[in-house]
Amino acid sequence: DGQFNRPAGMAFDAGGNLYVADTANHVIRVVTPGKVVVTLAGKVSDGGSADGVAATAQFYFPSGLAVDAEANIYVSDSGNDTVRRITPVGIVSTLAGAALRKASADGNGPAARFYQPYGLSLDPKGKMIVADPGNHTIRRISPAGDVTTVGGLPGQEGSADGIGKRARFSNPSSLVFGAAGTLFITDPFNHRVTRGTPVHQSPK
Repeated sequence: DGQFNRPAGMAFDAGGNLYVADTANHVIRVVTPGKVVVTLAGKVSDGGSADGVAATAQFYFPSGLAVDAEANIYVSDSGNDTVRRITPVGIVSTLAGAALRKASADGNGPAARFYQPYGLSLDPKGKMIVADPGNHTIRRISPAGDVTTVGGLPGQEGSADGIGKRARFSNPSSLVFGAAGTLFITDPFNHRVTRGTPVHQSPK
């Protein structure tokens, strides 16, 4: 059960388990400290958007992963244009966005819209930031599923530092928080890495 097909995002939990978004297999895998590979959620080669228990839930080209202090796993389900959550007991739900309804809209849960969300990261306080490359923006999601755009302007591709809507990106993809809470974002089409707080892209 140890074969992957285009693995993408990875994240560790407090126990040293490595979670992997097995993108083209449409599943989330876990590699234990003993190097045992197990399919945690989704059905291999059966893409879809179904919520529910891990064994019957479906993903569609999942990409980014993050794990919080309570062992919830968050997944940017790129092909579905959604962000999903897997609880410690293996229940999969859609936290934000609506399956296959790509667009850009802030709002709560199913009212929000993404365009192929990719990387995501949690800061030390549990706030989630998501790279939304199809919209050229950076989004924030609260634990209750409230989505706000904190960097860039939807549909406005470019390269500019600045605060909030004044920042510009070109297909931002991966992001990670540093120890001091600084957010680092890969902006691949601009051939750069930017840094700032979740609401401020400062020039460097």
